[in-house]
Amino acid sequence: MSQRLTSAAERHSRANRRIHAKQDTVSRFSENLPTHKNIFPNTAGSGYVALAVASESGTKKIDLNTGKGTDREQNMLAFAIHALKLVKEVISGQSKI
Repeated sequence: MSQRLTSAAERHSRANRRIHAKQDTVSRFSENLPTHKNIFPNTAGSGYVALAVASESGTKKIDLNTGKGTDREQNMLAFAIHALKLVKEVISGQSKI
């Protein structure tokens, strides 16, 4: 019985070492990933979105900073409102592409 327990304990220990090694690898990998600020240096972070509407005649793009700071609900609402306005402008022909 003790041999069975020892081998089970050894298997458990080996599994834990493999799991920790994988977690360490993932951790080191994620530390080297580019950050939002590195990829989009001109954005303000929270409250920023890039919107675009594509049509047969081209694409209309805008960058939007809501000025709502870190208020997620207000930012999401502002993003949705501006996105719908942009679609309306393109469909109605008010916005030149």
